Amino acid sequence: MLNYCKEIVANLAAYAALWGCRRRHTGGTAFPGKLARKICPDILTRRAAGVKTIIVTGSNGKGTTVRMIAGILASLGLPYFANTEGANTELGITSTFVLKNNLLRRAPQKLAVIECDELYLAKICRLVQPQVLVFTTIVADQVDRLGTAAHIGQLFKKVTARVPALLCLNLDNPYTAALQTTENSGRVFTYAVREHKILVNGQAYPVQLAMPGTYNLHNAAAACAAAAALNLPLTAAVQAVQKVTPPYGRMEKISLDGAEITMNLTKNATGLNLTLAYLAAAPIKYRLAFGINNHGEDGRDLTWLDKVEFKKYRPLLGRAIVLGDGAPQVAAHLQKAGLPEADIQHAAAFPQLLELIKSSDAPVFLLLNYSCMMGFRNFLARQGFVKDFWQK
Repeated sequence: MLNYCKEIVANLAAYAALWGCRRRHTGGTAFPGKLARKICPDILTRRAAGVKTIIVTGSNGKGTTVRMIAGILASLGLPYFANTEGANTELGITSTFVLKNNLLRRAPQKLAVIECDELYLAKICRLVQPQVLVFTTIVADQVDRLGTAAHIGQLFKKVTARVPALLCLNLDNPYTAALQTTENSGRVFTYAVREHKILVNGQAYPVQLAMPGTYNLHNAAAACAAAAALNLPLTAAVQAVQKVTPPYGRMEKISLDGAEITMNLTKNATGLNLTLAYLAAAPIKYRLAFGINNHGEDGRDLTWLDKVEFKKYRPLLGRAIVLGDGAPQVAAHLQKAGLPEADIQHAAAFPQLLELIKSSDAPVFLLLNYSCMMGFRNFLARQGFVKDFWQK
């Protein structure tokens, strides 16, 4: 009885913390979980009990895949909750289970769709005991924080050997494909992409997504593989993912007093190269803005910029804008690719970036890593141009 009372008090404290955060236009994605855990240390395990949990992890596409799985569940009328705000660390996931689950746990059994940072996967699996694990990709990403792709692959392999969950594996990525073994093959659901079709367990389905970028086909395939693992009708799942729109900050279009921008999260070389490839094929000629920070959540080491194919996409560059802690490194790469220094503008802060956008003679496409994207988007929300991300 005492533990149950602690759990309820922790829940109420988390709701109060969230209310305070939202009044200050901050996300409140981690602090409520931190406060709840202080009051009831095992709050996450207690709130996850009786909830069928799908965890999505990997280097790219986690947030979009979660959004697509949520779209499938919503289309089928299944009760669920998800951390669609992108709070994918232990505290953020705790906040999700505390704030979005039923307070008294008297609701019908729900499904939880949880995006999980790669570094927290092993611990979250111990606390939550997921029924389905969805792996998107493993690439060299924030190497100083996460290690090499091979290292992350080994961490994931240890998790799949210990956690008896159903596994959704991307066959188009060598590290995730290697997670399938003779021991776990009976609980594996595979997915891949061939041209404009997604493959789930080898079965092909043509799709026409509402969100641009061929890389989103892999996210759609991952979501449909999760539906197969949940024994949901695949035809309905395929129809549902085609209607899903991008999450905030992912190919998000915003009008700033008549100036049109598109914002896309690009946090590693793979993501940045894929976005540049998309822009190369796009009919619109954009002015590009590169925003790269090296905050803790981004990774301190920016040497991954060496793998971005700036020279290959030199025709896209035109006059570019750079901002963030990594602006000098990005500017150096742009000059090395052939862009004159005079054609590179530095935005010292978000207000200056906004002025450069408004004065641009072409629509602006922003390629921003995580902290830069969140910071600029929060700035736009305070200016009244967009809704706060939790309202998106």
